[in-house]
Amino acid sequence: LTWSTTNATSCTASGSWTGSKSTSGSQSVSPTSNATYTLTCTGTGGSVNKSASVTVGAPSSGGNASLSLVPASQTVNVNDNFGVEVRVNTGGNSVTAVSAYLNFDTTRLQFVSIDAAGSAFSVQAEGLVSGSQVRISRGQAAPGVNSTSALVAKVNFKAIANGTANVSFALTTAGQGPSRVIKNDGTGTDILTNTSGGSYTVAGTTTPTAPTLTFTANPTTIQSGQSSTLTWSSTNATSCVASGGWSGSQSTSGNQNAVPVSNTTYTLACTGAGGSVNKSVSVNVGAPTSGGSASMSLIPASQSLQVGQNLTVEIRVNTGGSQTTGVASYLDFDSAKLQYVSIDSTGSSYTITAEETVSGNQVRISRGQAIPGVNSTNALVSKVTFKVLATGTANISFAVTAAGQGPSRVIKNDGIGTDILSSTTGGVYTITSAGIADTATPTVYVAHSPTSGILSTLSVTLTATATDNVGISSIEIFVDGLSKKICSASPCTYIGTFGAGNHPYYALAKDAAGNTGRDPSGTVTKIFSVTSPSDSPPGSGGTTDSSGRPNNGHLIKYPDNPTVYVIENGVKRPIQSYDIYLKEFGTIPIAVVATSVTYPSGQPFYYGSGALIKIPGSATVYLIIDNGSKYPFKSAEEFLRFGFRFERVRVVDASVLASYPDAPIGNLAYHAKNQFIKFADSPTVYLMENRTKRPIRTPAVFFSYTNSFDDVFTVDRSFNYPDGPLLGFKDGSLIKGSPYTVYLVDSGKKRGFTSAAAFLGIGYSFSQVRTVPDGELGLHQDGSSF
Repeated sequence: LTWSTTNATSCTASGSWTGSKSTSGSQSVSPTSNATYTLTCTGTGGSVNKSASVTVGAPSSGGNASLSLVPASQTVNVNDNFGVEVRVNTGGNSVTAVSAYLNFDTTRLQFVSIDAAGSAFSVQAEGLVSGSQVRISRGQAAPGVNSTSALVAKVNFKAIANGTANVSFALTTAGQGPSRVIKNDGTGTDILTNTSGGSYTVAGTTTPTAPTLTFTANPTTIQSGQSSTLTWSSTNATSCVASGGWSGSQSTSGNQNAVPVSNTTYTLACTGAGGSVNKSVSVNVGAPTSGGSASMSLIPASQSLQVGQNLTVEIRVNTGGSQTTGVASYLDFDSAKLQYVSIDSTGSSYTITAEETVSGNQVRISRGQAIPGVNSTNALVSKVTFKVLATGTANISFAVTAAGQGPSRVIKNDGIGTDILSSTTGGVYTITSAGIADTATPTVYVAHSPTSGILSTLSVTLTATATDNVGISSIEIFVDGLSKKICSASPCTYIGTFGAGNHPYYALAKDAAGNTGRDPSGTVTKIFSVTSPSDSPPGSGGTTDSSGRPNNGHLIKYPDNPTVYVIENGVKRPIQSYDIYLKEFGTIPIAVVATSVTYPSGQPFYYGSGALIKIPGSATVYLIIDNGSKYPFKSAEEFLRFGFRFERVRVVDASVLASYPDAPIGNLAYHAKNQFIKFADSPTVYLMENRTKRPIRTPAVFFSYTNSFDDVFTVDRSFNYPDGPLLGFKDGSLIKGSPYTVYLVDSGKKRGFTSAAAFLGIGYSFSQVRTVPDGELGLHQDGSSF
């Protein structure tokens, strides 16, 4: 049913359908008898109604085609292979397709193969065996096939036991399938009226076949607390019994998660009429390791200071040759001798702020960087400034329980968040009583060369020189608001390549007493310009009015603030940590918007539904369920029954856990929304949503939600969820097909950009766009354009 209106604000259905309807749309109906559908639409100018009728007739086959087996009878010996031909008499009609469903005696026959060589129907639509039924469907382009004995396909069987074996066509009634002969009449009429099967005599005696067994563990090496999946399958076996690291009767095929605490061997013995077979697999358990060789250090590692002075230390990371997307630096300091002053992340290699707090005598800094991340031997994380309070020796150290155990961490870009921090170096600082303070400010001068350019990009050299009455401890050059070079002596030189436009710069010089000089002084900057004939005016960096803005799943940040926000129903919610960003939005591009772009502020965003969390010092794991409450697992067995794995559990502060209300349910019976599941016997991955499973058709869609297949949980068929519609791309995704148009997925619809200016005005860059198969664009309806 399809309808459209003008000047109407609401519509109501009656007759053979009911309820409110949109003012235009379509809906499929399947009446079993003649039906009339009425629609009444109302607007400020009155009402109008229309009706449409659908007439339902009884199905009929409409023809006289037949299917038969050749030969219809035959005598074979046990263990012999033999073939039967499926042939069709089209009854004088031209036919374009045949479905031949053969039921066979599995106690005396074993399916071997389907051979379509020489078939009159050249297109294969179906060729498989399901239990005791062989299913063959083949087609032929118009005008089709007209024959009294056309070959459809040949089916090969093996005789496995003596007696009479029958093979018949599955046919409910003429024209009702599942075996069918389709006439070339443009309407797909089934003209099959009768079938002839076969009866085959099997002679000789049967020797029971010995059972076979395959048995594997994946992985065979795990860390303590992790699980390994035992998978097995057998043939010619009627029972299986487990021993060794497990026990009890097992099915003849299946899988089971094992969580050994030490090296363990699992044995399985399967028995059938032909004897027994047993296999063993071993799982080795190692102590948890961090899996990498990153290190974290403080610069300077030592310094002599006087009471009343400030101490500024830089947190630096050597990533050990790995790409890293996150760093957590937890600094323990001597609060009797040092007082926390501030954190300065200017010039940090990690541009996203997840955490900047102080708790007692611990400074907590967590920062992130978008993929591919940071690979450096000396990457700046942040600078921390303390005030010196008392004489003596003050220690500052990184909080690390053990390598890979946090709370200080370096996160590798491997899709699973591996912590590769293996060593840390803190600092020791000698404090003496205040003498005659050094208050003289260093003098610094910075300049650039050459003074202008005519290319679209230009290599520019910036040189800073500095002097001080005692001595210079550092010189730092800033360009475009970012720290570019730090030197310990004068002169300090930085060479960089810059695009067309104006580039502000300045330099700082510090002495051992913490006195700082700046060129130019105050907050002004010097500027060098790179010019090009093709220069165009810079964009706003973001739309400044609310019309046409994205509403859901859109990530934004402001150029003067590292905080990342998610837009939900037009409200901006700050993402509370870098790990939350990785878990919930790691695949979504971030738009940098102008400070004039404002949204109403919402509540902080923590982990969403589907997250598995726990707190330090407690073994209890919680699942955030669909209504945003936390459900505590009562045992490891309950946790593993859902296919969950312990390495996917995130450790959070007690305050974060307390922010979730307790779940109103006593027992968990379903997977939460936003969780990926698959069945062991099928490659299809689903996303859970409102207790339905939405199938994912292509990797392009999957990777718009997550960067790793490790987020998929394998479950057994006891979890019987109804299917939902095909899953589309995650809200906030930027996608395009082979045409030029770029789309933002917003509230489930794809909204196209009408120009590059519109795209850049939202705050995006073209490097953030994913190219996807053209067919996947059809997963979303069109929304309004930007």
